[in-house]
Amino acid sequence: MCTFNVLLANIVYNLIKNHRMKKALFLLLSCLFTSVIAAQPVTVKGKLVSASDKEPLPYATISIADEANPRVSIKKLATQEDGAFSTSIEPGKYVFTFNFVGMSPLEKSIELTASNTPRDMGEIALNEGSTELDELNVTAQAPLVKVEIDKLTYNAKDDPESATSNVLDLLRKVPLVTVDGEEEIQLKGSSNFKIYLNGKPSNMISGNPSQVLKSMPANSVKDIEVITDPGAKYDAEGVGGIINIVTDRRADDGYTGSVGTNGDTFGGYGANAYLATKYGKIGFTGNAGYYQYRRPASESNFTREEFSPDNLLSLMGTSENDGGGLFLNGSNRWKWTIISLTLLDN
Repeated sequence: MCTFNVLLANIVYNLIKNHRMKKALFLLLSCLFTSVIAAQPVTVKGKLVSASDKEPLPYATISIADEANPRVSIKKLATQEDGAFSTSIEPGKYVFTFNFVGMSPLEKSIELTASNTPRDMGEIALNEGSTELDELNVTAQAPLVKVEIDKLTYNAKDDPESATSNVLDLLRKVPLVTVDGEEEIQLKGSSNFKIYLNGKPSNMISGNPSQVLKSMPANSVKDIEVITDPGAKYDAEGVGGIINIVTDRRADDGYTGSVGTNGDTFGGYGANAYLATKYGKIGFTGNAGYYQYRRPASESNFTREEFSPDNLLSLMGTSENDGGGLFLNGSNRWKWTIISLTLLDN
């Protein structure tokens, strides 16, 4: 009887202990799950129109700042051709500032939580700007996108995210350019285009544009030009357009550089390095990248049956494929200024 009591007491103790452990584990998992949900970005979308005629405002600049520091932009983007915009941002309180040439700037404060994604801001109307003639006080913000007759220019230097992203990430934000989930680049929905570097064709980029652009840091780029109507000087007859990447050519002596790594959920990984330096009349710009490309195996099965009056024909097949590869790329550019009016650039 004594032994039975001791055994029963141990069972009760273990149940209580396990119950406490389960409760603690449940609370821990709840906290982790809540933190994961809270960290998920919120999708914000809307459409920018003119207040007078409700016409869409294409390529308008949208600046996003933290409510605690509204004068410092943490993110910028441009509206599409139809005035629509969409972006993802962490939950919090923000100030959205909308700017368009000839229109008065508009600020909107919103609070974003993980539970209200996507957040649709609807139609946002801007009024035409007015100027008092007796006193002129102009306050303007440099547009993120500049539209000309034959091209569209994305100001990469004015994008706050350029300090921590690569050129391929910037292309996702450039109007008329799309980058899909497989990192395939299209211009106006077509693959019939060329990518230039500083106004010249680049064999390094054209061979494998996605991986090369992923290895280039965004802070090495000044502008991204989308040339929809290439002229004779580009020698691009028969293509639908040109994406011209203009790198930053620093005039002061000194150097700048960056290193980075990247990876994906398929198991691919890579690294890149960039260096730009200038001392006196000699300048050098170099870029190198490495990427291990991987795609998991996929299997597909198919069955086909044909019936006829005489016999039955069945055809079955199975296919399996996977992918992988190694990509290495690099480039360098030397500049030597012989005299103030002569420049050798290679």
